[in-house]
Amino acid sequence: MKLLKQDKPNIRSYYGDGYDVVDVDLSVIDHLGSYILQENFSDSPLHPGISQPDWDADYTNITKEFYEAQQKYIDILKPLIEKENYFDYWRTLRGPFDELIVSINKMDKGSKMDWHWDGFDGSVLQLMLYVNLEERTREDGGFLEVGVSYEPMINQDDPFPHWSPETGLNKVTGHVMSKCSYVPKNDKAIILNNDNPLFVHRVTECSTDKPRYSVLLQCGYKTLWDGNSLKNNGGQYKDPRTGMITKLNL
Repeated sequence: MKLLKQDKPNIRSYYGDGYDVVDVDLSVIDHLGSYILQENFSDSPLHPGISQPDWDADYTNITKEFYEAQQKYIDILKPLIEKENYFDYWRTLRGPFDELIVSINKMDKGSKMDWHWDGFDGSVLQLMLYVNLEERTREDGGFLEVGVSYEPMINQDDPFPHWSPETGLNKVTGHVMSKCSYVPKNDKAIILNNDNPLFVHRVTECSTDKPRYSVLLQCGYKTLWDGNSLKNNGGQYKDPRTGMITKLNL
């Protein structure tokens, strides 16, 4: 059974606008939902009004227990990445993704996420799925918005885009041109271009009591993950030029 209904990505949209939209079989969503509804959610330290499963963690603080807890979700999502024709392009050019990381967000009324970029962990692309118990409409808010940032560098002397450790790595400043404003739907998967730091995204304010559940799968490569100084220093960034260590406020 095909879990993703398209056989190939829309390359123009993915590389030109930073995202693609793919039809997904609802059996995947039902399976994810059976686990999500059993999770105990706690408030996120970085995002007021947003909660995550107790086992979830920022990638700078991932433990053995995290890998064990996320494995049930990996078992559901890994066949999409390994077997669906949609991902042939990346598998052929770069090899199969061998580092998969899951994150789950629950957003309640009044919560939102500002513009940000999720590429600090070295992932190439992000698969975003929605597990909503009630159908969402435009009146509910909580849209996923993808845009192009025209000022990716905060400090021109620093090599990292959107670099702001005091606010949790990300701080997108300046003008952002919106490319889409998408109402989350259970039968659609969003593929985000995580490779290009010009492509940023946000979630607009939720204006309904309906909880908004999203499952994010970061797709990358173990060689990039293991070589990532942010992750390997346990939440500390070591500037390769000066040797100076900055403790991240995560």
